Amino acid sequence: MPEVTINKDLLYSYIDFIMTYFKDLEVNQGCMEPTIANGAMKKYHGNLKLFNAVWILLQKNGFITVDPTSRHFVRLAERGYEYLHSDEPVPLAVSLQDMIKGRSQEERANLLWDLIGPENAMFYTSGPAYYKTIRGYIDSLAPSLSDYIDAEQKSSKDGLKPSRIKYYRSLFMLLKSEQVDYFLDSLSKLINNFLPIGTTVIKEEVVPEVIPDIPWGKDNKEKVQDTNMGNTKKRVFIVHGHNTDVRNQVELLLTQLGYDPIVLFKEASMSRTIMEKLESESKDSCYSVVLYTKCDEGRVKGATEFNPRARQNVVFEHGYMCAKFGRDHVCALVEDGVEVPGDLSGVIFIPYDNGGVWRYEIAKEMRAIGLEADSNLIK
Repeated sequence: MPEVTINKDLLYSYIDFIMTYFKDLEVNQGCMEPTIANGAMKKYHGNLKLFNAVWILLQKNGFITVDPTSRHFVRLAERGYEYLHSDEPVPLAVSLQDMIKGRSQEERANLLWDLIGPENAMFYTSGPAYYKTIRGYIDSLAPSLSDYIDAEQKSSKDGLKPSRIKYYRSLFMLLKSEQVDYFLDSLSKLINNFLPIGTTVIKEEVVPEVIPDIPWGKDNKEKVQDTNMGNTKKRVFIVHGHNTDVRNQVELLLTQLGYDPIVLFKEASMSRTIMEKLESESKDSCYSVVLYTKCDEGRVKGATEFNPRARQNVVFEHGYMCAKFGRDHVCALVEDGVEVPGDLSGVIFIPYDNGGVWRYEIAKEMRAIGLEADSNLIK
């Protein structure tokens, strides 16, 4: 039995589903991301874990590209056009660290299992192959799959055979945070050695790269952490209501300033509740912009006139961001006439104006706390 088995039917069913939306388009033409996402919600009955992983896979392989001015709009790239119109197979390369990025280590372990663990998984990886790949990253040598199962069976009161999923997760959770990406890169190389393209025959044997040429001393650990911190500095979380025009303008501003705007509904749900998703997706951000737009109306009991208000989730998440990042790392962009909560006095409120002065005010506030935000980049 091969150490890795690629489920071509499953892999290409997801690829073909996505690429169907581009089949009648030319290079650089595209469609709206929500259109594809809504179709996927229906086809996969809301379970979008593998769909989102393949979505990232296609982007990383240059089949599709996200428009830099709008994360909603996705364009067909040359390799995607080649995939749709060529008789020759178009090569693919798996990058597990990209496919499961941006989550806690436990969440990454769960999604990794979905991709490589079950025998009908997209990239099924045998226990011995997984063990060979991971053992060089763990301080004390972990048990092999057979040793682990033997030990678990002996200690099991009901005599049930322990599951492979517990074994995979437990080994993955032994990795130090700075080792995860290196391990996923090695595992990706193992999978790519077996990845079939078209009618390519799957190789029967492979010797995976077990230990990278990386010193795991103090100096290297600090270097990796510095690199990770550099990535963290690029994420800014946007809290918003129903006004997509203002939200798109803020996304564009942050992109021009060199940051990655994080919008909650655009991130994969992974069967998480809204609160779990909010906690997870905001944790690696360094700043937050909260949009108070005229989405709701409200009045004091007894009053006759209604006043424009932001959505209730916006007010709640504004307070959450202040508690999470500190008040100086959160600013609110307020549309004219919108009520703001009295308890949030002392936080930064910037008036939204049609002339665009607000963009320079946000950049100024970011610079004031030490973030890079060059106003000359604003167009």
